[in-house]
Amino acid sequence: GGEYMFRMRGEAHIWSPDAVATLQHAVRQGSWQTFKDYSAQIDSETARAQSIRGLFKIRLAEETGRKKVALDEVMSAADIVKRFST
Repeated sequence: GGEYMFRMRGEAHIWSPDAVATLQHAVRQGSWQTFKDYSAQIDSETARAQSIRGLFKIRLAEETGRKKVALDEVMSAADIVKRFST
């Protein structure tokens, strides 16, 4: 069972049986190549707009003519979290 259950004619989800199996193999074997296969599989699923991530195209700074931001100019995660209200 688990929280999600695959249904042959059910609603499409990113967590397909193939994706889950590929991730499990990557983790159990410690295989970087298998993890890259899993990542490619998930990326292709998000491209079908099953998630917000699939609606965005991330481009490198070089592709748009922008300069990279130096790491020391980036706000720390701890400082970013302070801006959220709960």
